[in-house]
Amino acid sequence: MSRFLTTLAQGVKWLLLSLVFSILTEWVGMAFWWPEQGLDHSRDML
Repeated sequence: MSRFLTTLAQGVKWLLLSLVFSILTEWVGMAFWWPEQGLDHSRDML
């Protein structure tokens, strides 16, 4: 049971880290790479 919970916690950790990385990448991109598109770029990516 503890092995399952450890694996589950690691999976959740990686999902959260990838979400944070994606959001940070989008913010940096909106500031430097796509300043003219801004929010529209984020909406297009969804």
